[in-house]
Amino acid sequence: MLNTAINRAEIFGNGIDMKQLLDRNVVRRLLVIPPIAVGILVLAWFRSNAREPQRKPEVEESRVLRVIDVPRLDVVPQVEAYGTARPGQIWRAVSEVKGRVTKVHPELRAGSAVRAGEEILQIDRTEYDLTVTQLNADIEQAKAQLAELDARESNDKASLVIERKVLALATEEEDRLKKLAKEDAATQANLDAQTRQTLVQQQQVQTLENSLNLAPSQKDALNATIAARQASLEQAKIDAGKTIMVAPFDCRLADVSIDVGQFLAAGEVLFEAHSTALAEVEAQVPVDQASTLIVPRDSPLGAELPSMDDVRDIFRIQARVTNATGSDAASWDAKFLRLRETINAQTRTVGIVVGVERPYEQIIPGRRPPLLDGTFCRITLTGEPRTSQVVVPRSAIYDGGVYVLDADSRLRRRDIAVQFVQGSFAVISSGLKGGESLVVSDPTPAVDGMLVDSQSDDDLQIALIAEATATATAAEQDRSDD
Repeated sequence: MLNTAINRAEIFGNGIDMKQLLDRNVVRRLLVIPPIAVGILVLAWFRSNAREPQRKPEVEESRVLRVIDVPRLDVVPQVEAYGTARPGQIWRAVSEVKGRVTKVHPELRAGSAVRAGEEILQIDRTEYDLTVTQLNADIEQAKAQLAELDARESNDKASLVIERKVLALATEEEDRLKKLAKEDAATQANLDAQTRQTLVQQQQVQTLENSLNLAPSQKDALNATIAARQASLEQAKIDAGKTIMVAPFDCRLADVSIDVGQFLAAGEVLFEAHSTALAEVEAQVPVDQASTLIVPRDSPLGAELPSMDDVRDIFRIQARVTNATGSDAASWDAKFLRLRETINAQTRTVGIVVGVERPYEQIIPGRRPPLLDGTFCRITLTGEPRTSQVVVPRSAIYDGGVYVLDADSRLRRRDIAVQFVQGSFAVISSGLKGGESLVVSDPTPAVDGMLVDSQSDDDLQIALIAEATATATAAEQDRSDD
């Protein structure tokens, strides 16, 4: 307001006409109109010549996923487990007789190899030889007594014949005197004397008969004595033979602690010897995996207690034992021997025992060592092939289902039932028939029906087939043998 008053004062003070001032302001305002009009015209021209915005068509995006064709294969059931090698036969040498050691094998040391039939040690047998001599003498004495008894029996039989005749004569004489006594032709004294003589003769006959009656029992006693002495003699000879100890089979010695001069008690454990004919390895296998090695049957065995032949027919297993310690990957062919009698309640595993025959004959110096006691081993158990099985990678299974592509390359979920799992693959019992395009990479987030740009994973498919048919394992074994 103050400025306006000052301006007005200045205007009036300078003598400027008010009308001129108003005319000047009008002109200034009119000069603004042409640019505005030009702008309006330009804007109208642009609007009249503007193009409609172009709309792009919607394009569906696809996910890039790896796929394989679901194979149908002859699957080879195979289980890997670990165990420790043990000798198939262990001889715990026990002293059966007492005595002092007089001789030992020159290689009687832990780790030494001894062949079957070689003498390992000898115990002083003097005492046992004396016992044999004494028993032989006792037997000869009993035989002599038996011969004497036979001779006496023969003599008594001959004497009995004579004595009976004498008794008959004495009896006749007594009867004659009795008749004479009745006729007063003989005295009573003569009759009594004859009666006493007859009784004496009867006693003689009775004594001989008693002796002959006792002869059979006396013979039996002597024969029993001879038999007992002979049995004792045989035992003494056996004991004498036990003073020499020989190896029952080819073996290696362990934990030897005896030497010449040492006194041994009967029943004393001397050492252990491990057979070199067979090495056993017990593999602890989960029950569900062990069941994959069983050959399916449609009928029961029909036996309360299956024989070992029945068990081996159920488990038609081929086995391979590999040294799992250090860098040495030596391996041996093995055979199924038996199934352990119980299932481990804590680990739910069952023991499957396999055997390697003649492991020492398979030694290749510098390449294949012997399968020694305590060697930690990996056991590969291979069952009979199961024909025409649908196989998928385990990693392709999500919550009981898999993802496949339909004919339009769209993602679809398929529920499946797994028959068994082995290694990195699973055998499918239902849900897939084989030949489907299976998604093997993670489809998360998996939207049913989404478009998929599939890429074939040939390497995975080759590896899956090799593992399921056990061709990869066979190749590894061949390399190990070479």
